[in-house]
Amino acid sequence: MEFPRDDGSHHNYRTEWWYYTGQLWTEGRAPFEGPADFGFQLTFFRRGETSVHLDPRWNDSYLAHAAISPLGPAAEPARRAELVARGGLGLAGAAADRLKIWNHLWSVTDIAGIHILQFTVPEKNGEWSAEFRIDAREVPLMFHGEKGFSKKEEGGEGAASHYYSRPGMPLEGLLVFPDRVQRVSGISWMDHEFMTNALTADQQGWDWLSLMRRDGLRLMLFRVRGNSHKASYWTGTARQNGQDRTLNEADFKFEETDYWQSPESKGRYPIKWRLSVPSLALDTTVRARRNDQEFVPPAGSPVPPYWEGAVSDDANSVVGYLEMTGYAGKIGGSL
Repeated sequence: MEFPRDDGSHHNYRTEWWYYTGQLWTEGRAPFEGPADFGFQLTFFRRGETSVHLDPRWNDSYLAHAAISPLGPAAEPARRAELVARGGLGLAGAAADRLKIWNHLWSVTDIAGIHILQFTVPEKNGEWSAEFRIDAREVPLMFHGEKGFSKKEEGGEGAASHYYSRPGMPLEGLLVFPDRVQRVSGISWMDHEFMTNALTADQQGWDWLSLMRRDGLRLMLFRVRGNSHKASYWTGTARQNGQDRTLNEADFKFEETDYWQSPESKGRYPIKWRLSVPSLALDTTVRARRNDQEFVPPAGSPVPPYWEGAVSDDANSVVGYLEMTGYAGKIGGSL
């Protein structure tokens, strides 16, 4: 890969997404100083609707999801929103040579290594909005799989993606509510992934974790769930003491130990996980900071419901985000 070029869009692949997640602490507090006050998600999806050889301005459709999740013990409901647009009229798009993505008024732009995020989510008495400055200048890229070629099945290359991350970027910004403005700081994770075939017909969905430990450990783990053990696939990437390495199924275990049933989609999601990576001296349990972090898109959306939310261990020394798909509808057909 070449940068900044590969931060941009890849129109010769059918599906692409740019994912930002993070946990936020209010003014006067810092990351890992007790539990975070908010979590956030901002995702831009690009999909080639027909032939990849057509003009991408008319062939590509764009979807964006955003969420702001209060995480206190008596927190008010999370807010989520979806935007959909085609690229031809300029309402949404992604630069081909650098990190610049937009969908209506939501956007991400890289300015000299500072990622500027802007988005809003609806609220009955107005709206919630976010403006973040994420500093990527001192965070080396983390490439997953073989130099960024991330397989999703054992032994083959028919289901795979190009995949890299920027883990553990510091963040500062504002949350603007109808009745107040809240200054926040935090720690964030960015994923960029592009592919044409990500899952096989025998695979239902995935469980994905991005974790950041107080001592600097950065860890991505995922499990693609198949109809059998043979069709399933486990992998991950760890950064410790400035070194990255790939983890295979034998290197780690994560086991679900508690569940939450969605009243909307009826999906049954694991919301508590026991994690063990012996080589990293990691043996802990992470749980959802709130159970109801499911994203149920509006009727007619091209993606089924999925769960995306903030997690941490009991000591708040490990924080991150958990994504789970395929529990309320097969995800593969949407890719």
